[in-house]
Amino acid sequence: MNLQDKTFAVLSDVHGNLEALEKVLKILKKKGISNIVFLGDALGYGADPVKCFTMLQDISSVFLMGNHEAMIIEPSQKKSCLCNESYEWTKEVIPSEIFEKLKELPFDYVNEKMGFYHATPNNSLCNWKYLNDLDDIIAAFDKLSNIISFYGHTHRPRVVIIGEEITDKLITRTTKFRIDCEKQRCCINPGSIGQSRDASTKLSLAICRFDGQYLDVRIERHRYNYLKAYLKVRINGCGADNANYLIREKWRKSIYENIGNWCEWFHRKKSMRIT
Repeated sequence: MNLQDKTFAVLSDVHGNLEALEKVLKILKKKGISNIVFLGDALGYGADPVKCFTMLQDISSVFLMGNHEAMIIEPSQKKSCLCNESYEWTKEVIPSEIFEKLKELPFDYVNEKMGFYHATPNNSLCNWKYLNDLDDIIAAFDKLSNIISFYGHTHRPRVVIIGEEITDKLITRTTKFRIDCEKQRCCINPGSIGQSRDASTKLSLAICRFDGQYLDVRIERHRYNYLKAYLKVRINGCGADNANYLIREKWRKSIYENIGNWCEWFHRKKSMRIT
């Protein structure tokens, strides 16, 4: 697939969050964007891993393996407590046909001057480094032949531009960049669709266009139906701890916890399920 002179979207870390993914697809349809690169982690944490995986396979021109796909294949991967709770629930709902498809996912994709990775260029089934420090980001991509590198995994949208000076921006609101790739290299993290890890629950994605010299990037942040996603994880999915981790604002989390407590009580009485 040749992405040059085309507008394309880079998505990452959907994590079974159907509400967030459906919001993104509406946005892309409205913009007329059909070229989609997905950096991995369709699964994990969220309540709709099968639907999200299937939808992303249908719409993505490129679909990479993330660590949450890898841990279904290779369970020995190191996991946090929340991640392990999510893994134990997710593995039980993944059908065999999707399990086989997971094994076929590539770790990276390189297209002309652009490279796409879930975490780093050195991903393997049990190796998924978090690039949180600027020095680590520069070192990870500095020696590659591609000038433009897209990566996910941290769940934090970020743009690093390396030229005569270094620009390093963590993106908290929709922001545009123009990068001269004859003079600069760049490392772009589109953030997470389904589980933000900065101060905002808003989803994040990258809309890009590359003409061979200039890369225009727009990192977009959008709201979606947080409450529905929260309740589905808490009631239908892998529990309250993972649901609470989805919501970043303390005031919103407090309100949702109270609503969740009521829904859990009602669920016990009426076998309620969020749809």
